[in-house]
Amino acid sequence: MNDAIGDCTTDQMFISSGSGARGSPVICGTNTKYHMIIDNAPGDTECQTVNFNIGGDTSTTRSWSIRVTQYACGDTDNSGWPGCLQYYTSTANNIASFNFPAEATTVTQSATHLQNQNYDICIRRGSGMCYICYSEAHQALPTDANIDQVSFGLSVSPDITIKSRVETLCTNDWIEIPGANSDAIAVIQASTGVATATDISRICGRVFAPTNAAAAADTICTRTLPFRVGVNFDDSEVGTSAATAMASTSEQSVFPGGIIGFQLTYWQVGC
Repeated sequence: MNDAIGDCTTDQMFISSGSGARGSPVICGTNTKYHMIIDNAPGDTECQTVNFNIGGDTSTTRSWSIRVTQYACGDTDNSGWPGCLQYYTSTANNIASFNFPAEATTVTQSATHLQNQNYDICIRRGSGMCYICYSEAHQALPTDANIDQVSFGLSVSPDITIKSRVETLCTNDWIEIPGANSDAIAVIQASTGVATATDISRICGRVFAPTNAAAAADTICTRTLPFRVGVNFDDSEVGTSAATAMASTSEQSVFPGGIIGFQLTYWQVGC
């Protein structure tokens, strides 16, 4: 295990909520244009506290500018339902794990997701929309990890090459899309209203796909409501970056690496 990658050992930022409500995960790195929505428990009058822990490294420049918005109790249309750390109201957009270079045109090997992340990204269902689809925001298969990588990499691959993993094979880092399947099956489900036995929820590996051991990325869709993506990252990365390591035993070896995290494009589809 490598405990340092993605661990906020020097600088940290997190938000603690009032009693009885859940605060934010600990984050660090660059998080431009990211947002968090922190709940207060019903009847709770305590303040929320934004915490900054700054380390002793003087070679690093720190800066932050945070916009604070308060929502009325029960205004779930604008703030999301309780438990959503992030909430998107448009029918098409990008979502990404914290510290992902979301504004960059390329993704290099320096992209690293953070440890100990457990939260939900929620998306408001648009009027007349029946299901939602996701794909990698950066899809071109990389030829050089220093130049460009795809925008999905979580945990190890099922073998020495880069492939997808789903369901019970995702035990370290994964995202959760309830009722996920291929876009072709989602079209059938939308017309019949019947779920299939091939629906999944956990997705990890080096390729974003709804089946295990897929070598090519695919579009993943779901008609399960509400629209939600769960983020579940543990406290360490498997293996080392040694040249002899393989994608099945090390999250750092082979590119795209399993330490990238994700940036996904989503869009909703009408009934």
